Amino acid sequence: MDEGQRSEFWAAVQRSDTERVQALLAAEPALAAATNPDWFDAQALVNAATRADLAMIGVLLEGGADINAKSRWWAGGWSALHHAVDRLNTALAQQLLEHCAEIDVHSAAGLGRAERLQGLLDADPALVHLRGPDGILPLHFASTIEVADLLLQRGAEIDARDLDHGGTAAQWMLRGRHDVCRFLIARGATTDIFMDCALGELGRVEQALRRDPRLLYAETCTPPFMPAPAPGDHIYAYVLAGRAAPLHVAARRGRRDVVDLLLAHGAEINAKAGGSTPLHGAAFGGQLEMVRYLLSLGADPAIRDDEHHGTPLGWAEHGGRTEVAAYLRTLE
Repeated sequence: MDEGQRSEFWAAVQRSDTERVQALLAAEPALAAATNPDWFDAQALVNAATRADLAMIGVLLEGGADINAKSRWWAGGWSALHHAVDRLNTALAQQLLEHCAEIDVHSAAGLGRAERLQGLLDADPALVHLRGPDGILPLHFASTIEVADLLLQRGAEIDARDLDHGGTAAQWMLRGRHDVCRFLIARGATTDIFMDCALGELGRVEQALRRDPRLLYAETCTPPFMPAPAPGDHIYAYVLAGRAAPLHVAARRGRRDVVDLLLAHGAEINAKAGGSTPLHGAAFGGQLEMVRYLLSLGADPAIRDDEHHGTPLGWAEHGGRTEVAAYLRTLE
């Protein structure tokens, strides 16, 4: 294949043009294995999995794509199944499993396959410490308390950090595995004010602010409060949506009681973190009741963020939050 074919193929994959991809693969089957140096040196199947593009995945598999191919990322490669379980996308995972995707120790943890995981660990106990995609460990992928408990019993380090994003398993779990996150905390995982705000842990937020009032102005991914050095930005940049202060985290997660506590300690309703206000985050997160509440407390719906110069309404529209956008338009 020449570079022109490769570029056309990848462009078609990324715009979800299944017909063009099918035609290109028919003319040049080797494209199915072509990697993109500008996209983590991954094959097209892995790229399609990040977008949960089920139709494209089907075309690529029919065209000969390797279902177990991994990106060639320095910290550890991602397979399509890894992306499916990381995003808790059961439909995507099912499609890949139906095509015989390999269930390794990381995907077994992410799929909640405790028996499969136990079998892998019985055969090779060292797998509990195996670095996978982004240099994460099986515990980072644990999707159920049963799986997390099994991994801890087998020697998993509860506060071990991944290589690329410097995050612990508990921090990774703020994307949507709050029950497992709370289980790890109960077993001794280290917490921080951002985690406590996201989980709605009022007592721990109060204690943290009493110990160090400066935490009220802390921002994720920013020294001196960044939890650990991270070549690819700390995991909070992804699970908590970029740089955020505690009030921003609470607002985006709809934690009204935490918002009240932070404001009582002196947080400012229109203060920016990472260039945006708590109202921007609540709007982008689709938190209509929180948007209403922040406005009742004096949040300014006309403030623009520093990077894109967008209002909270613009953020709601960009995020596809139609209900929030409709409400904010009534204020114009």
